[in-house]
Amino acid sequence: WTVTDSAPLETGNWYLTDNISVANQQGIVENATLRLDLNGYQITGANGERVYNTYAGNIDFTITDCSKDRQGCLVANGDSIQNGGAVWVASNSIVTMYAGELNASEYKLKHNGASVFVDKGSNFVMYGGTIQGGNSSINEKGIYGFGGSVYIEGTFAMYDGVICDGTSEWSGGNVAVNDGGAFHLYGGTIRSGKASVGGGNIYVLGTMDMTGGTVQDGFAQDFGGNVYVAQQGRQGEQYGTVSVKGGDIKLGRANSTGGNIYIDGIFKMSGGMVRSGVAVKNANSGNVYYYQMQNRDCFEMSGGWIQGFVSMTRINDMDMNFTLSGTAQITGETTNLVIPRGFVIQTGDMKDSAKIS
Repeated sequence: WTVTDSAPLETGNWYLTDNISVANQQGIVENATLRLDLNGYQITGANGERVYNTYAGNIDFTITDCSKDRQGCLVANGDSIQNGGAVWVASNSIVTMYAGELNASEYKLKHNGASVFVDKGSNFVMYGGTIQGGNSSINEKGIYGFGGSVYIEGTFAMYDGVICDGTSEWSGGNVAVNDGGAFHLYGGTIRSGKASVGGGNIYVLGTMDMTGGTVQDGFAQDFGGNVYVAQQGRQGEQYGTVSVKGGDIKLGRANSTGGNIYIDGIFKMSGGMVRSGVAVKNANSGNVYYYQMQNRDCFEMSGGWIQGFVSMTRINDMDMNFTLSGTAQITGETTNLVIPRGFVIQTGDMKDSAKIS
């Protein structure tokens, strides 16, 4: 490892020995393989500018912290229009994070992804550490800000660590997955995000698969306190797809509907748990609310456990795409499943352990 007292930009294994403040955003050189050990120190970005970018292309950037307390940090601060305040991952690059912190708590962004922005064709892999969110807000052109912590147009895989405390003035307080983006949640914790519209913790217009980890304590002013499975376009041409195979989604709160999850796209659940959600103005949608706008939309549950209310509605007279099969369980409240008049639930191969009670 090479000792450095400046922000490294070239290929090498670099080891910080002091806190650093940079005068402008740091662009890593093309084709670099850069390993950065924060060693308990921090690199603070220039006011209103992102700390690092991989715009030059084909960069392999690793962030870790081998110090005892692991308090090393990349810090973004100030008012800005530059997405990805700590790291902008672009141009077929990959960023891998093992430890340390990416902190945008003082970064007020009029765009998407206050702490991390993952562009199309690029990847972010998180094995540990913390991504501390900032604020993504509406800019002068009236474009809404998504993803107070992370905005994904490429691929983001999370195995461990924490993403927390992001705020969006539209949707996706912590994480926003845009059309074409992919979010793989294998472990770790996403918590305490806030959104002015939907998805206090996570907004999905692309794809998300969850096999482990915890999503908790999200708040949305309107719907989907923890997760908002979205669609957009006049005919819903773009829509989100979420698959839950494991993990825990809990303690979400929404002022309107879907305390934990609001489904306006495709949602499939074969494992894991959804529990303890609260919808303030619509108590019977405290955990999951399914709003079918297109014949394509669906809610399929073949396993896992939803503890509490599940409620649904549709527009027009389309057939309802809601299927229960396998070992699905919906239990835990006086009323568990709220089905409006005219709806038909499809049941597949229900196992003995399946339960609605």
